[in-house]
Amino acid sequence: MKTPNKPVPLAGRTPKSVFQDTPYIRRLCRLDYQCRLCGGEHFAESYISLPAENLDDYAAGLKRFVSEPGSIRQVIANAARVLHEEKGDFNRLLRKAKTDGFYGDEAAVKVALTSESEYTCDSCQQTFETVKLLRSHAAKCA
Repeated sequence: MKTPNKPVPLAGRTPKSVFQDTPYIRRLCRLDYQCRLCGGEHFAESYISLPAENLDDYAAGLKRFVSEPGSIRQVIANAARVLHEEKGDFNRLLRKAKTDGFYGDEAAVKVALTSESEYTCDSCQQTFETVKLLRSHAAKCA
């Protein structure tokens, strides 16, 4: 009898620690979506790891994953927040949305699979095992 996988604390999670003996694939995915704050079309990129033995299985799993209610919502919400904070209109749009309502549901309009499988620094192309290590490096990378 196989023993159930032990929970892994969030801070130390890697795909390998989550999936353990289950084969998985991790890829950088591009998610095109309609922004709930401004109604515009934007995109977000996120590394998504799913149990799969080949890219066909991964693509099918990705399609199921993004169609599940709430599965990708936080990724898109965070991307929209960062985008509008950089533009300087986040607080204004949030106040407007709370008064006038949000634009539709924040859902991926289109999902594109890239070939990138590692957490890679955009500046120096160094790769990391966890997104936490990438973020720590990115804060210091010139």
